[in-house]
Amino acid sequence: MTKNADEPIPQHRIAIAQTRASRNIMEHRDSILRQYELTSPEWFVLGYVGSATKTGGVKVSDIAIELDVQSTYVTGILRKLEAKELISLRAGQTDRRVRIITTTKKGSVLFRNIEKELATQGSAWLQKTTDAAYRNYLHVLEIFSQGHPRR
Repeated sequence: MTKNADEPIPQHRIAIAQTRASRNIMEHRDSILRQYELTSPEWFVLGYVGSATKTGGVKVSDIAIELDVQSTYVTGILRKLEAKELISLRAGQTDRRVRIITTTKKGSVLFRNIEKELATQGSAWLQKTTDAAYRNYLHVLEIFSQGHPRR
């Protein structure tokens, strides 16, 4: 997995760096989320719903597609977030069986507070790189998140 054949990067070095980075990011994020009594999956769902609330909310299937998981998994997380009064569910306008999920006022405030804290805390890492490098990194992550291309 090299981009430039003239300068091959050993695959084990890439794997080690990626694994260490992932572990450090998860530990950092989870330590912040614990203060708010949320798990990472709950935060992912709350964040996705929170960013879509102003445009009318999202369906369970939308969340499942975004997270690349089954709808039943999302439903379990939604129940927990609803019990914490962070989201609300309402029936769809055209199909009453469909549930539209939005954040509550409490959920929106929590979403914004966590976003701000994660951004502030993460800036210590990001000061060591350029904005362009960070955006390129995100672009590469998005490519890898789509799965291995089939031949």
